[in-house]
Parts: sequence; C-alpha cells; structure tokens
Amino acid sequence: MAYLRREVNIHATRQEAAQQEAWRYKQQAEHALRALDECRAKLASAQEALHDKEHSQAQHRQLLDQLGQLNLLRESNVTLRLGTCLLQTID
Repeated sequence: MAYLRREVNIHATRQEAAQQEAWRYKQQAEHALRALDECRAKLASAQEALHDKEHSQAQHRQLLDQLGQLNLLRESNVTLRLGTCLLQTID
C-alpha cells in the first residue's frame, strides 16, 4: 500500500511539474506573440514613414523642376523683352 501511495505522489508531483512547465511555455509563447505584434506594428510604421518620405522627396523634386522651368521662362521673357526694346530703338 505504501508503494502505491508513493507512486501516486510521484505521478502527482510529475503532473504538477508538467503543468507548471506547460504554463511557463504558454507565458513565453504569449510574450513572444506580443513582441511579434509590436515588431510588426513598428515595421508598418517605419514602412509608412519611408513611403511618406519618398513621396515628399518626389514632390520636392517636382517643385524644383517647376522652379527651374519658371526661371528659364523668366530669363527667356527678359531676353525677349530686351530684344524687342533693342529692335524698337533701332527703328
């Protein structure tokens, strides 16, 4: 009878240890999933920021191109006006 009680205690102790270990693994898995979710959120945020930056850079390049074209048109306009004034003074 004592042998059976001892075996029951051993099995109960092993079962309790296995349950504690399972609980610990479950906690680690939940922690890892939370960390994964945080990393995914940070990645999405970084990708969005990169996209916004690329979009801003593209707009900046476009504005610089437009500014260059406007300066070219202004210089052309000034040159044409000077040419017109010179022709009027010659006549």
